[in-house]
Amino acid sequence: MSDLLIPDHVAHERVNASMERQADGQMEMARIWTEELRRIDPTLSIVWVDENADDFDHPGRWHLRKPVPGSFDEWWPLIGPNGEYREPGAWLLDALNANDMWNPRVHRSKKEAAAKHREAKRRAKEHEAGQRVDEMALANRAARRINGDGGMTKRTDLQVPAVIAAERRMKRAAESAGLE
Repeated sequence: MSDLLIPDHVAHERVNASMERQADGQMEMARIWTEELRRIDPTLSIVWVDENADDFDHPGRWHLRKPVPGSFDEWWPLIGPNGEYREPGAWLLDALNANDMWNPRVHRSKKEAAAKHREAKRRAKEHEAGQRVDEMALANRAARRINGDGGMTKRTDLQVPAVIAAERRMKRAAESAGLE
């Protein structure tokens, strides 16, 4: 059976109705998560920021709103750790609990993370020092393998050509004669 052809205005009405149902579902979800957030803090709410909003860094997204008495409201876009847009959900409660600095467990875990970071930096420095020692030992062994006057005793890469060395000696002599 082939598809029926319908007038454009009917197709547009169906699309609009579908978008409205989807928006109603998202608004209901935001209302439910706002209720959950208010168990943590009665002033928190989930708010949709329109695409045309000029005062926001991330318009067209869900934001967490916290009114601050005597100042401007705080707005946090619902963005995941990789910068991707996120819908309101259970992850939001976990994120708020993980950043609750009044919670001694969170404060302790942040201190532990800082200590682990310092320890990792110390180990990296030790590893780098060990690698330098290994490279020097490798260079030493390579230099000892060279036959003749080269190798450990004579560096040919630092020698200046005779013409340039003579010019430098003459210049130094002229400078020292002029200074006396």
